[in-house]
Amino acid sequence: MKHRLLTVTVAALLFLIQGALALAMPKSDRNIMVEDIELRPGVEVDIHVKVFVNEDAPCQSRTFFAVHGFAHTANTWKPLAEALFDNNPTGPVVCRVAAINLPGRGNSTLPTNLSYSELVLDDHVTAILATLDALRQRGVRPRALIGHSQGGLLLQMAQQRLMDAGTTLRNQFQIRDAILLASAGPAEISWEFVENGTAGTIIAQFLTNDPVLGQVIDIPDAAFPGVFFTDLANNLASGAPTPAQVTSRGYNAPEPLSATLQLVGAPPFDRPSVDARIFAPQRGTRLFMATYEQDVLFQPNENAQLYRHLTGDNNRRRLKLVNGPETVHDLHLSDPAGLLAAVADKIEF
Repeated sequence: MKHRLLTVTVAALLFLIQGALALAMPKSDRNIMVEDIELRPGVEVDIHVKVFVNEDAPCQSRTFFAVHGFAHTANTWKPLAEALFDNNPTGPVVCRVAAINLPGRGNSTLPTNLSYSELVLDDHVTAILATLDALRQRGVRPRALIGHSQGGLLLQMAQQRLMDAGTTLRNQFQIRDAILLASAGPAEISWEFVENGTAGTIIAQFLTNDPVLGQVIDIPDAAFPGVFFTDLANNLASGAPTPAQVTSRGYNAPEPLSATLQLVGAPPFDRPSVDARIFAPQRGTRLFMATYEQDVLFQPNENAQLYRHLTGDNNRRRLKLVNGPETVHDLHLSDPAGLLAAVADKIEF
């Protein structure tokens, strides 16, 4: 009887503590700085996380952790976060989106004792895993991860690293869902954008030797919409930001040359490798993917191959091809409400 009473008392206390924490959570957008993340021995960064908050939903519901794509920042997640808060046709209420700025973007710092240009994708993965751990210690416990483009590949690499260490995203961080939007793939997946030479042309066009950052891929704000918001016929999506908006909203950021070369598998790097079925059901984290008809960077058939590689699911149960004339690479930014409506029957955000 005493044991039962103690159990009930402890449960009641935990309930009250959780309620108090929910009331204490800020009800508006905020910033979190995670300091002194060690990327390599002697190399540290401070990582900035922009937390978009649903002011109409107490934060006992779903939290997303979002990883931006190539040459992007955390700010590019704001339109999708607001669309999720306004009306999420795919299911659960989302209370907040915690969007990371990878090293050197937004308010995240440059690495110590290392040129920014020397950062590789593996450093970004280290920053992501360390930030997830730090957020949990601060009461921000995402149940879902969402990655766009290069960010999707970084989440695959994160799962691979954890599995190599004998654990998974689910076991380590209780991540139930991983959502990849127009995702880059590993070396096991063919990539026409690289194989036909287009990637090399873009790298050469925007390669810059910055006096502070070193060698980076620096896409001017004026060119940013044309790279990420055009369709297969080179038409600009109607919802694309103007160059002035790219500047004022802080969407753009230079990309380290080394990380870029690793992404496309240019010397001295190979493209990252990811094992098959790392998101199979027994791994504990469900994978959802969306791919776009008019994406100039990743073809739908390439994303279909990626989905099968990661899950082993030949029936494409959680893969959605989003069709339409304006389904461009940055659809989550140009038409977030349209994206949510399009995937509502297949993907649970």
